[in-house]
Amino acid sequence: MTASPPPSYMLNAVPQIHFGAGRARLLPEDVKAIAGEAAARVLIVADSALVGLGLVAPLQRSLEAAGAVTGLFDEIAGEPKVGQIDAAIEAARRLAANAVVCIGGGSALDIG
Repeated sequence: MTASPPPSYMLNAVPQIHFGAGRARLLPEDVKAIAGEAAARVLIVADSALVGLGLVAPLQRSLEAAGAVTGLFDEIAGEPKVGQIDAAIEAARRLAANAVVCIGGGSALDIG
């Protein structure tokens, strides 16, 4: 009896990460460039500290001013747990998101 081959996997690397002084004002254009004109439903993933500091709302408003429908997932506490990832997936499904924007550090990027 021969052993079955191990399962195969594919890893899709993040296509682009944008950062730098003043870069946030280009967010609507970046979303359109990456996701295309159909990117009208955007889930924003950010940690609650950034939301509480008021750093996320201007970005959300800029996407909405450009015609996007947005949702926010900020239920991030420390290193992401499976339950947090499942909740983010559910938030994306409820929104019918066709783009995800992650704002902040590693945990938001990991979940997004």
